[in-house]
Amino acid sequence: KIISVFTGKHNEAGTVVTTTLDNYYVNDYHVEGTKTVTNNGSNTFSIEVDGMVTSPDGNDEVSWVSTRTRTWIEGQNTNFWTLNPDGTCCAALDGILDDVYSITGTASGNNRNGRNFEVEITVPLRVEFCGWVPEITEGIVEIQPEDLKLRKVDFGDRECDRTYVVTIGKKAYTKTY
Repeated sequence: KIISVFTGKHNEAGTVVTTTLDNYYVNDYHVEGTKTVTNNGSNTFSIEVDGMVTSPDGNDEVSWVSTRTRTWIEGQNTNFWTLNPDGTCCAALDGILDDVYSITGTASGNNRNGRNFEVEITVPLRVEFCGWVPEITEGIVEIQPEDLKLRKVDFGDRECDRTYVVTIGKKAYTKTY
């Protein structure tokens, strides 16, 4: 089960949404944890996650905690029923597909090999719809695995191209998702 408890309406300042998992599995992997989303007002939400995934055989575990801030930076004045510029009703989903978010934060955890890691969003992530699909179009995330070189993931400069560059030491790898 996925259980979410709301203290109020999601869009009201002060509302807290706490989500927990009860005997939850995905492809025989046991997923545990808690996610807490707090509406701080001014279109800003704090998100805290404490999670763990255990392999089907019980031999591998991944655990992490994260703290993020998600700020709604564009599209907050439109909704599903926003009128077209000519005053006629409602272009299909335009009032939702114009939403853009900025995400900052950190995480830490332990991977399936027992290696600790730290994660920091060093340049805020910009998440927007590219067509019908949300995409990270800007921002930088740094991942520091214990005893390994820093990984820097750069999502570019607001292009809807599903491309990012991972830099490890002096080597750069361009990827598309």
